Amino acid sequence: MDERDWSILLTLYEEKNITRAAKKLFISQSSLTSRIHDIEARFGVKVVVRSKQGVTFTEEGEYLVQCAREMIEKLRSIEQTIQGFGTDVKGTIQLATTGLFTKHELPLIIKGFFELYPNVEFKVRTGLSEHILSLVSEDSSDVGFVRGDYDWKYDKKLLIEEPMYIVSKEPISLENIISLPRVAYKGSNSMITTFNQWWKENYDVAPIISVEVDKVEACKELVLNGLGYAFLPDSLIQGEEFECIPMIQADGKPLLRRTWMMYKSSQIKSAATRTFIEFMLSYYHH
Repeated sequence: MDERDWSILLTLYEEKNITRAAKKLFISQSSLTSRIHDIEARFGVKVVVRSKQGVTFTEEGEYLVQCAREMIEKLRSIEQTIQGFGTDVKGTIQLATTGLFTKHELPLIIKGFFELYPNVEFKVRTGLSEHILSLVSEDSSDVGFVRGDYDWKYDKKLLIEEPMYIVSKEPISLENIISLPRVAYKGSNSMITTFNQWWKENYDVAPIISVEVDKVEACKELVLNGLGYAFLPDSLIQGEEFECIPMIQADGKPLLRRTWMMYKSSQIKSAATRTFIEFMLSYYHH
């Protein structure tokens, strides 16, 4: 067993599908299947069971997945400790971010960091904020960027605050949206709770949700095509021909969407990660 085998087990466990796992690992399905067979032969047990519904891990397979997590984290800890011995900023930084942050913020951040520290590598994972928090909490990622407000017992820094708007292709008002179709998206639990609370503060009837999508970008496109109104952040409506109404809370303050940087300072061993966190604080608070 080597690091590649541990990564294969973890990826297949996350995807529960041979095709998707092979694509994510940049190997063929036959190569992935062969490696799984080698692992099963090595330990003399069945690791996975394939069916039309996907891949299911056996009890032995579940145990090996847990071992894989521990082995990979141990290797990362060793690498970061070794890298931290020197004064040069080098090594790999593991990031976990939301899709929007990856698209709109991360490219310029990484470009700016590379200009200062060209010997650093980044590995980026995207997902919903709840998943990002889990990755950082479990030390699978060094730094996470999440949207919304969460209880977090480790270190966090506020990076961005942006107002939320009710947006539509056609003119709307606070009075008539209760009878109009809404396009919703599956955001973080924190954001969904915030939206629901705002609605309850203003209306005593349920919203008419005509379409629900899994990405906020898709929501925006549907609104641009006149299929309803939506709740969107300021950064996503810049340069678009939207009709916009600011979302105001019961206390008279604007409803804000916050972006936080989450990390665990006690677990940071590499100079690269420490330098990146300092860079981020300077980048957003200069």
